Amino acid sequence: MRLPIALAVSTLLSMSASGQAAAQTGEQAPDGNPTPEVVVDGSRHGLKPYRIMSAGLDAFDEHRKLAPAAALKFRLLQNGASYGEPQKWDSVTLRLAGDEFSIPLPIEADGTFTLPRSQAAFDQDADLVLNRNKSTISYYTKVLTPGLADNVRRMGDLRLQCEVTIAIGKKELNFAQRAFYNTVLFGGDWCTSRKATFGLLLDDWPMKVTLVDKDKRKTLRADGYRLVTPIQDSSLSDEALITFEYWSQASAERKREFIATTPLFLKSSAFKWNAGTPFREVEKGRYVAQIALSRGESKLRLESADGQLALGAPARGDTRIDTSATTKLKYHGGRLVIQTDQPGAYEVSLDLRDPDHPEMAISRAES
Repeated sequence: MRLPIALAVSTLLSMSASGQAAAQTGEQAPDGNPTPEVVVDGSRHGLKPYRIMSAGLDAFDEHRKLAPAAALKFRLLQNGASYGEPQKWDSVTLRLAGDEFSIPLPIEADGTFTLPRSQAAFDQDADLVLNRNKSTISYYTKVLTPGLADNVRRMGDLRLQCEVTIAIGKKELNFAQRAFYNTVLFGGDWCTSRKATFGLLLDDWPMKVTLVDKDKRKTLRADGYRLVTPIQDSSLSDEALITFEYWSQASAERKREFIATTPLFLKSSAFKWNAGTPFREVEKGRYVAQIALSRGESKLRLESADGQLALGAPARGDTRIDTSATTKLKYHGGRLVIQTDQPGAYEVSLDLRDPDHPEMAISRAES
């Protein structure tokens, strides 16, 4: 069994007496994981203690050969925000605060910030302090070699990113906890263990992901806004590149082609998310599918067999839909929840004539 690396860190930290939250691994989604401490102005218990974060700076220097030209940044995330939606940071401030100093750390438009080396911050056990409630913001590490296109990531960068993240996570574990995972699961280097996975959170969802390494070329499968990266594959060089064909960067013609060649299925919790009923096209860009529902609550998903194309609620999590109104959908969005008072056959109509604004309607099927 392969485990997400963050799960190991999160599980142990949740068991520890300190109750400290775990660091996210790679760029995994913040929901479903313990949230790092973030508190309001004036408190010394901030995003993370500098001594813990500095372990990531040490790891970056130690493993720099993986990405000699890369820069290390940390990126903030607003918990609960929908994937792919822009986040605003104008009103968010971050500072490095010790007993005798307070240094502002500028937050860039994309939520990233740079953590400087500071012996004074280490000696005074300084904290990274945000002007936000502790439950609203988390972070992840980001290592990026300059000069790459926005839709390209380098294998060595991802490997170094993992080393930084795990170094920070390990710093929060005691000796016995580290020894347990080193011995039982991952060995000394968790980022190279075949028993672990390293997830990358994406700003957009890709229609296609291609790995190129010299004469090797391979298609990878993303799970919506997340990709499990092959950083443990020692046959891949650090110079290997992963290229993403993002939805937002594609032409309208390419989007329609992708939809037309990627059949969608209607799936339901009522049938334990089995293969589902295929949508059939009734006119160009418009599709229908029928499903039998019993009285009560059911959850729906609209997705292709391989998960490359999926449609759901605009917000994350479960969203109740009104059967008397049209529902706007989001690619790889949350689950749709329907409450039916009358059991029987229901028809789901899907309108994809405007690929960027999909809509759905559900009604009782005519007998």
